[in-house]
Amino acid sequence: LAGQRGLSLFCALVMGALLAFLWHNAHPASMFMGDVGSQGLGAGLAVVALLSGQWLLLPLIGLVFVAEALSVMIQVGYFKYTRRRYGEGRRILRMAPLHHHFEQLGVPETKVTLRFWLVGALVAALGILLRSQGG
Repeated sequence: LAGQRGLSLFCALVMGALLAFLWHNAHPASMFMGDVGSQGLGAGLAVVALLSGQWLLLPLIGLVFVAEALSVMIQVGYFKYTRRRYGEGRRILRMAPLHHHFEQLGVPETKVTLRFWLVGALVAALGILLRSQGG
């Protein structure tokens, strides 16, 4: 029980720091997190999932991140395949990762960001719901 309490405290601290970052960085952003911050947060999320025994829910809870990563892998793989097969590389998306594809289609960056946040919040809530149903 003491380990779970410490894990909960860690999650609350990270959540508070992220909320402060988002509050400070409301559009237009004055600071970008970059790879170091986002990879550190992803690693922290993975560690929390492993320590809490909920690692199977990670792909669902991180659906936006999974979609972003898969869009790059699919785009690069398809481009290399078509270059080898037809002599010229072809693309599935206008640009990878996925959020840039939507921006290339004319969707404003703020709208893409808000929709990704909403999808992220919904799948996170679904993950919490599934966790509570699982006992």
